[in-house]
Amino acid sequence: AFAFDDGHPLLAPVASLAPNPWGFYDMLGNAWEWCSDIYSPNAYQVIEGGVADPRGPIGLVGALRTSRGCSWDSAPQFLRASNRNGGAPGYSFSGIGFRVVRAL
Repeated sequence: AFAFDDGHPLLAPVASLAPNPWGFYDMLGNAWEWCSDIYSPNAYQVIEGGVADPRGPIGLVGALRTSRGCSWDSAPQFLRASNRNGGAPGYSFSGIGFRVVRAL
């Protein structure tokens, strides 16, 4: 068990804590961020075409997808944006979410 003091036993409501220095809320430690990237355990070791944020092998139907960050139940040593995990496209868990982005 890890001590917490945000007042929420599991997920904290969106934007209930202070943003990071760039103004983004809930980037680490609340919920894993579900991504469209294909999961590869060595994604950062084999950089595809010089891209620093590889999307994984293209065209793999049914392949594992990447979750990034960590969630409320993760150990503190894994709390970083580069932490990646793979899961089946239909997998669900209370510590996985996604971020909606739109251009202004």
